[in-house]
Amino acid sequence: MTFRRVVPLLVLLALGGCRSLSLSELPWPSQMLWLKNLLSEREEVTYYATARENFHRGMELYLKEEWQDASKYFDYVRTKFPHSRYATIAELRLADSHFGREKWMDAMDAYRQFTRLHPTHEEVAYATFQVAKAHYRQIPEDWFFLPDASERDQSAAMDAVRAFDDFLIRFPDHERAEEARKLRKEARSRLANHEWYVAGYYERKHPRGAAFRYERIADQYPDVDFAPTGLLKAARIWEKEKDWRRARVDYERTARDYPKHGEAKAAARAARRMQELLEKASPAPAPAPVAPPAEEAPPAPSPAESAAPAEEDPPQAEEAPAPEADEGAE
Repeated sequence: MTFRRVVPLLVLLALGGCRSLSLSELPWPSQMLWLKNLLSEREEVTYYATARENFHRGMELYLKEEWQDASKYFDYVRTKFPHSRYATIAELRLADSHFGREKWMDAMDAYRQFTRLHPTHEEVAYATFQVAKAHYRQIPEDWFFLPDASERDQSAAMDAVRAFDDFLIRFPDHERAEEARKLRKEARSRLANHEWYVAGYYERKHPRGAAFRYERIADQYPDVDFAPTGLLKAARIWEKEKDWRRARVDYERTARDYPKHGEAKAAARAARRMQELLEKASPAPAPAPVAPPAEEAPPAPSPAESAAPAEEDPPQAEEAPAPEADEGAE
């Protein structure tokens, strides 16, 4: 039994110690009818001969939100009269009875079985929506004696978002689509709250890590109400860390993506201030060295010159014959 159920039970026990009260005398808000069903004297279940009689008896109890007895009749119709025209709708009402008793896993299994066995039934969209809603109802809630809901496991919120996405993709125009969008946004807000909690935890000792977490809220959950506030917190952390470039980017995102936010204009001014700081911090670029002038190439010969025949080498002088020796010298 969950803590959410224990507290009202303790209250009722305390009231019972004051004077004798019958359960019918106590006020039963809709969210505590499960407790009435748990504590009330169970009605003796009497089954009937036909599927119609059993189904209608189950519906009478169902409308009174007496889920446990109603589920017995629906299950009886489903198993004893499987070929009756009441059998299919009895399967769906059985899933609804599990849902009413907050038996979330049993309800999801029953809804999924219904959609699997009757894929063309007109209530498939409703069963798909109820699966998502069962995930949503398992998201942790805040109680004064328990840790904050944002500190606890958020797997149910993630499952709910995925289930609502599946429903909205398949049935975007269904009559429950608007409710699905609203609950999906609330589930995403729970996930964003968890990121906010983690960011706040890191902010004092690890401010850069906190800034990344705040940016992640705007990246993954831009539709939640505090996404622009997260961007501003990230920008101010980067500004404090003198990371002007990151600060400028987050200020610009706030002004551009959330122009209706109360601090959008201030964020635009802060972005310009960050740009000025960046320009001051960056040294002016050194002038490029001037290259020496290139040597002029000799002019190319004109076509006439290139066509003229090459000059012939001057003729070589003939060697003089060697003088003949005198005959008398022999």
